[in-house]
Amino acid sequence: KINGPLTGKIKIIEPADLADIKINNVTVGRVAGFDADPAYPVGAEPEVELAEGENTIDVLAQSFGRVNYGPKLGDRKGVGAVRLDYQHLHNWEQSGLDVTELPAVDHDLWTAATTAAGFHRTTITIDEPADAHVELADWHQGYVYLNGFNLGRYWNPAGPQRTLYAPARSGAPATTS
Repeated sequence: KINGPLTGKIKIIEPADLADIKINNVTVGRVAGFDADPAYPVGAEPEVELAEGENTIDVLAQSFGRVNYGPKLGDRKGVGAVRLDYQHLHNWEQSGLDVTELPAVDHDLWTAATTAAGFHRTTITIDEPADAHVELADWHQGYVYLNGFNLGRYWNPAGPQRTLYAPARSGAPATTS
C-alpha cells in the first residue's frame, strides 16, 4: 500500500518470467524477463498515477518452471525489487496460487466478464462423451479445466500449446463445466 497522490514509473527489477502490475485492481502494465509475448514487453516501465489517499499495488508474478542444469541452475522466480521511479517499495505481502488443481471458488459470487485476469466459466451439454480438442486461438493465456480435470496450459502467441486435448473420460453425459 502506498499513499498518493503520486505519479511516476513502476519498475520491476529482474522479473523472472512474467508480471502483471495492478493499482487498485486496475491493470496498469505488464513486464517480462524474456522476449516471448508482445503483451509482456521486456523492461517495460508503465507510467502510473496514484490517487489521493491509500493505493494498493499488486504484482502477479507468473512462473514457468525452473532450469535444472547449466549456467541458470540457480533460476530464481518471482520479482526482484519494485520501484516507483527511484523509490524502492517495501513491506510486500505475498501468496501463492497452485493451479495444478482447480481452486475452490464460490461460483455464486461470479460476474460476467469478457476480459481481465480471473477465473472464467462456461457450461456445455455433452450428449455422448468423446475425445475432443479445445481450440483457444482467441484466448491469450491460462489453464483449462473440464469437470475439475486440468487439461493443461495454453499461451497465445508464444505457445507451444494453443489447442488442448480433452479425453472422453474427462467429460460426462449431461452438463459439463
